[in-house]
Amino acid sequence: SSLEPQISSLAWTQVNLQDQDQYPRHSHTSTLIRENYILTFGGSDGKKYWNEALLFDIQKNVYRPVDYTGEAPKARIFHTACSLDENEVIIFGGHSGDEVLSDVHILTMYSYDRKFSELENNFVKV
Repeated sequence: SSLEPQISSLAWTQVNLQDQDQYPRHSHTSTLIRENYILTFGGSDGKKYWNEALLFDIQKNVYRPVDYTGEAPKARIFHTACSLDENEVIIFGGHSGDEVLSDVHILTMYSYDRKFSELENNFVKV
């Protein structure tokens, strides 16, 4: 038996969101966490750069802002993000509109506490 993906069965489906026009974005990141949620961070709506964190509930098809403690990263586009585990997302770099960024932040998302923390950046420029 083969574990080849069945490409012919893949298809795009547009999701009907509640308040679909409330959070327009480009140049953001979206990271799957806990299998049921997508964390969207940063990006731009064409007028403003954002440092807002949004949580999309895949089952309910709804976005909501994430309330968190700690200092939020600067607003940015063109950054990267990935899940470290089911409760943490790391955000690196990007562009603030004024400068190229090389900072690193972790958003910890436990059910009782959501917190941004900045990591010390020990990158060496070559």
